[in-house]
Amino acid sequence: MKNMKNYNAVVIGCGNIGCQLEKYNPGFITSHLVSYLKNPKITLVAVCDINMEKAQSTAEEYHLKAYSNIKQMLKETEPDIVSVCTPDETHYPILKEITEYETVKGVWCEKPIAISMEEASNMVELCQEHNIKLLINHLRRYDSFYLALRDNMNRLLGDIQSVVCYYSGGISTVGSHIIDLLNFYFGKCISIRAKTSMIESNFNVELLYEHNNKLIVVNMVPCNNEFFSIMELNIMGTKARLDTIYKPFGDYDYRYYPTRKSRVGINYISEQKKIEFDGMERNFFENALQDLIDSIEKDKTPFSSGNTAIHTIEILSAIVYSANNNGFEVKLPFKETNLIIPRALGDIGKWKN
Repeated sequence: MKNMKNYNAVVIGCGNIGCQLEKYNPGFITSHLVSYLKNPKITLVAVCDINMEKAQSTAEEYHLKAYSNIKQMLKETEPDIVSVCTPDETHYPILKEITEYETVKGVWCEKPIAISMEEASNMVELCQEHNIKLLINHLRRYDSFYLALRDNMNRLLGDIQSVVCYYSGGISTVGSHIIDLLNFYFGKCISIRAKTSMIESNFNVELLYEHNNKLIVVNMVPCNNEFFSIMELNIMGTKARLDTIYKPFGDYDYRYYPTRKSRVGINYISEQKKIEFDGMERNFFENALQDLIDSIEKDKTPFSSGNTAIHTIEILSAIVYSANNNGFEVKLPFKETNLIIPRALGDIGKWKN
């Protein structure tokens, strides 16, 4: 019988998030493959890609087995943990294949979880039926910077008044990260209005959150990734304003502006100040994998679970529906479970240029 403290893992999809982001030499772990290699409880045994040449080159570099057929790999390697790092529309059919194999105890799936609420719900149900822990890779939930902001938000910012988010790379890619982060911070989204942007697969969105018995208006503003990559939150509170600054593979950065009272008694934003967020490690991939291992060993739900991912898909679906209906206000819960969200675009392809 296999020692339960050691797990065989495989990666399906040898693209950027599967393994290729390491080519940029970021200085911290940015892929599923290297996360497995660095974890003492994991033995990475194989990679799979529909492009056999890509699978073989990856396998040769890291001394692994290469496959182009998922069923063959799962049968021959008998993995405990499987990473799904493939295009969004393949997540559900691949998961159905994975659940046919009794050895699998955990699935680490890229976001968004699926292309519709119906598929997402089916994925969660399948994993529950087969006692498989499903973790969706909304990495900000495991990021020390964003965790510190959540845990210290009231102390640093006071009562939240409004939030503006800027994103590039499409609503299903960077946009889904922002939506999951908003859910993580503010909990219950109750309504949505959206308009289609001139930028492909992007939307201008207004979301209404109920947080601490108050309503918070959040605006999402799309930006053209022909010019820059951005995922930025500008959070305005009664005590201060904080702007998160996105630097791909760079250090964490932010702008923090406390409020002051003017001579006429009106609050205003003062000069920038430093807070205790400097010098944090970028160890979100390691934290996510450890959460999946802990979930298997302790029979608990991952921090970024299938159910939290369903809520993100619900909001994405409502955005598309509202935009397709002249900005009609959609109140949650949203019932159109088979509405298809836009295909992910991403920013990474632009970085090479």
